[in-house]
Parts: sequence; structure tokens; C-alpha cells
Amino acid sequence: MLIKNYNETVNRNAVDTDLMYDYRHGSQAEENTILRDKPDSLLFQLYIDEIGLTNPIKAKKDTQKITMVYFQLEDLPNTVKSMLKSIGLIAMCNSNYLSTKS
Repeated sequence: MLIKNYNETVNRNAVDTDLMYDYRHGSQAEENTILRDKPDSLLFQLYIDEIGLTNPIKAKKDTQKITMVYFQLEDLPNTVKSMLKSIGLIAMCNSNYLSTKS
């Protein structure tokens, strides 16, 4: 499925060279030595989100927050990437551990 999707994207880009369908067609990807040397490598996209565990109306709304890191395989077809099942959780931690407050 991944190879078929990749080939379809390459063929679309060959027809419409002025359109960028995904990261692989951007200028940063063209300069990336890993993608240039190994064009069949898989791309992962990382997301970071922070959620509050308490009622946001109360005074202590910012005291209990969790930071979560997610990933998604960038080479999946768009119909699959739009499903929640295509996103995986990598890590969760208390946001205070990531804070740079002194």
C-alpha cells in the first residue's frame, strides 16, 4: 500500500510540477541527503499536544497539564491519514518536566 501510494504521488507530481503534494516534493526534502540517497525511506511526522486535567474555569487550571507526543507515517494515503487510527502515541509526561521556568 505504501509503495503504491508513493508511486501515485510521484506520478501526480510529474504531471503537476507546480504543486506540492507532500514533504517529499518540497525544497527542504530535495536538499535532505538521506532522502536523496534513500528515496524509499519512510517519513514520520511528530506532533506535540498539551492537555489540562482540571476544570479550565477554576483558578488552578494550569497546574495539572500533561504533554503528549504523537507520530504519524507521512507516506500513508490521505484517506488513511485522516483517520484517528493512523496516529500513534509515543510519550506522555507531566508538562512541568519540560518547562524552562526558573
